[in-house]
Amino acid sequence: MTPAISNTAELTIEEKNTFVIEANGTNFYVSIKFINDRGQSKTINKNEFSKVIFESVYTTPFVMGRLQLIEHDQQNKFKPAIGNTAGNTNYDPTGSGGEFIHISIKQQINSTRHRRFTLLNKAFIIKGISESMTGNVPMLNYYFADIEFGALLYNRLPWSTVNMVGDSSQLSATHKDIPVSDAISNLLTTFCSNRNHNIINTDKWNPSSTKTEYTLHTNQAPLDALNDLMLKYISKEHNDMGLLLRHAGKFKLQSLNNIFKYESNPVASIRINNNDDRSNYTGCRTASYFRSKYQLIPVHISDVQFHPKNPDTGVSVVVDHSISSYIIKDKLFNLYNNKGSVINLKKTFNDIISHLPGSETKEVDVIRPVFIANKNQKIVYENSNNSEFLGKTILQSKFVDSADRVSFHIPGNLSPSAGKFIGIELGGIPGNKFMKNVSGFWFVLQNTTTLTQNTFKTFLVSSTFDREKV
Repeated sequence: MTPAISNTAELTIEEKNTFVIEANGTNFYVSIKFINDRGQSKTINKNEFSKVIFESVYTTPFVMGRLQLIEHDQQNKFKPAIGNTAGNTNYDPTGSGGEFIHISIKQQINSTRHRRFTLLNKAFIIKGISESMTGNVPMLNYYFADIEFGALLYNRLPWSTVNMVGDSSQLSATHKDIPVSDAISNLLTTFCSNRNHNIINTDKWNPSSTKTEYTLHTNQAPLDALNDLMLKYISKEHNDMGLLLRHAGKFKLQSLNNIFKYESNPVASIRINNNDDRSNYTGCRTASYFRSKYQLIPVHISDVQFHPKNPDTGVSVVVDHSISSYIIKDKLFNLYNNKGSVINLKKTFNDIISHLPGSETKEVDVIRPVFIANKNQKIVYENSNNSEFLGKTILQSKFVDSADRVSFHIPGNLSPSAGKFIGIELGGIPGNKFMKNVSGFWFVLQNTTTLTQNTFKTFLVSSTFDREKV
């Protein structure tokens, strides 16, 4: 990695492949280089660059993105020429997993030319390419993702949890099962391993209570296995759903409870201004909690979109979830109703939000089911009794997806990634019941950061799960 402070000679070499963008009153030094599996490369200059977008969502640890280039006489298609040798340019990305983009973005610190802070220095894999028009200007769009995502998407090597139990020939089906958390760790290590460091954060890897036996089918992508295994994950400590996140190059698997307990420090704090200078006197501690602890990012209410939960969630989404588990070896059914009930969701989610500061004045915002008889029923076939809390985790996931949301832009930056928390403080006096619950902790569902020739901004979509006690 290039250090933030470099001498003049180092900068001269570096700047041959770097262009400068002035956005938000700051200079950003950008380097974009294509590399394919034949060793051929091409560096992008400023005249070709239109914009680059990075996106993270809480349901996956992988960053996706799109690089848009201005198409000048099709020169950016990089078509190969016969006789080209490694190091020459002009090749055509296919999105098959054999092409990479290395992107470096550095921010100038104050007005000192040689002091730069590295925002991003990372290689991505190209997933695909498409053409589009911006006005009358033809564009080429390169869709990219984390290299680890490519390893899980394009690999077709065999993998099975059976190989993790040693000699399985004498074992029964039940004894071949391993913890789902161990299977996820082994899958990631097998296909995404990095020789330089361990990719699993063992300190933040919560064991599962559920077990499984899983084998990839012929020509099946490991990414399918990862998605299937995450649906089976139930945390051992709290019997909660889990989220697979990534920080500093390492994967972490945490229960919903532990995310609220250990990951709730806000990575950004927002003040929504509504042209009201009056003070709001309230017993809710979070109404002014962030002002006293963090530097607030101002956002005007005209630039904010609120998305209240759909009232119909109490009809078909946040309803009781019943699990019928058929134990194959015993030929017996188990019926689990209580753990997946809305009543249990409210009780356990109140425990989860209790980890947030000021939670003594809050309660979980669960809509009472409109029709008690409405429920979701699911049949599970398994070798052992793993499904008692499956209804609970399914309902937790649906509750997170259907909660109240807010969306807005902030200047910069890549920091408030999905799966983190932000703090929001509302200026003035709330105008209605919904606005009374705006101040507090919000969980980031999506982060979309865009850098263009003259702008650098981030679009955040976040959810809140609590409300003031009545």
